[in-house]
Amino acid sequence: MVDENDKDSEDESAKFNMAIATLQDLSRNLEEQRLISYSSDLTLAQKQIQRINLVRQFFIRSSPLLPDKVVLKYKNEILRLKPAQRETYDNCSGMSASKFVGYKSVYDETLEYRLDEIMIELQQVLQEEKYFMPPSEEEGMFG
Repeated sequence: MVDENDKDSEDESAKFNMAIATLQDLSRNLEEQRLISYSSDLTLAQKQIQRINLVRQFFIRSSPLLPDKVVLKYKNEILRLKPAQRETYDNCSGMSASKFVGYKSVYDETLEYRLDEIMIELQQVLQEEKYFMPPSEEEGMFG
């Protein structure tokens, strides 16, 4: 016969381990975002595409830790994030008409600002929920 206290203890342990793993993933995600911002090998548009994907993954991974109302508030916006694009044309030599080639991703300063806002807001919620804690030497800055 299984003792109810043992089952409850196992459930709590599993939840705790999942939360730890999630927080480690979120920490790695934040580090990846930081590294992308310093990368000199990528264009601004390429960096933004990678950031969009990382912000989306941050939200998806953190959603079990976030209050339901926060998930509902951000879900549609974050899952629909996409890079700004512009049409590109090939100027055919000797012809007056240009041929449509496709779309090219371009850097969007407003989108970049919104990505930063979303990350700040999500981290604040996680801190309010007691998942992110400032290092002890910085505690005075947040309280």
